[in-house]
Amino acid sequence: MGEEKDISEFWGSRLEGDRVPFKELVDREIVVLDFEERPSDYYDRNYAIIAAELEGKPITTTTTGGAVLGSLRYLKEHGGLPGRIKCKVVYKKSNTGRMMYSLVSAKDVKIEKLGE
Repeated sequence: MGEEKDISEFWGSRLEGDRVPFKELVDREIVVLDFEERPSDYYDRNYAIIAAELEGKPITTTTTGGAVLGSLRYLKEHGGLPGRIKCKVVYKKSNTGRMMYSLVSAKDVKIEKLGE
């Protein structure tokens, strides 16, 4: 048998830190370090494994949110990721009236709470 390896050797920083459900990041500032897009076994769409920092500590989270995936793809295509991208996670009403997760600027952001 060969030398034993840890799974993090294959996925790098994506598995560092605590696993935090994406919905627990709403209204919080995070620093996105990188992400990997994968096909979902449960949904007919892709999901993102996100390596980030929350309050200076490494975390890993996942989401199937289309707006979040679009933002992450854009950041990667334009050289922002891998890197250190500060943002805030929000849950807001889209232009079509549906609720969605999104990444927004961490600078002076007014968070619209549900029901207000």
